[in-house]
Amino acid sequence: MLEDNRQTYAQLKCEKELAVIPEATHLFEELGTLDGVATGTAEGFSRHHATCQDEAAPGFGKRWFGK
Repeated sequence: MLEDNRQTYAQLKCEKELAVIPEATHLFEELGTLDGVATGTAEGFSRHHATCQDEAAPGFGKRWFGK
């Protein structure tokens, strides 16, 4: 599964980040692993949102980030 994700990552032509959650299997059933995914995803969206313009999607920030 990780190799598939790495191949897909290599094909993306945008700002990106691939994070590996230690001890996680592909379903994130292990204690705390899904929390790690959720936290990392939220942080990534927050970073991206802080650097982009709302012109492409008016109100995006208000809907998703409460700003």
